[in-house]
Amino acid sequence: MEQHTYWQVLKNSDRTEGRGPMLPTDIAFTLQASALEFVKSDHYAKQYGVMGTPGSDYCVKEVTVFVYESMDEYNENRPERVEERKRQKALSKLSEEDRRVLGLEDN
Repeated sequence: MEQHTYWQVLKNSDRTEGRGPMLPTDIAFTLQASALEFVKSDHYAKQYGVMGTPGSDYCVKEVTVFVYESMDEYNENRPERVEERKRQKALSKLSEEDRRVLGLEDN
């Protein structure tokens, strides 16, 4: 599994008044500073800007994606599976007495 974080450039779906929802474009940057520089550029203003104006900080969103090789790898790394492994590891460190006191075992 690989984890990638990037900065997605967004555009307003209503380029006339800017009252529409923000939608992702096909442009993203690995550096936030580069994404912000782009949305404040003339190119962004002409291509995506509301009434031809540059964008601002709200036109950039941090996105994290997880890339898996296979379905088996995905299933092994699902959050609930990872949490269960952490729980089992923590429980394995407890003595029989600790488990009984915590109510984790029948008397």
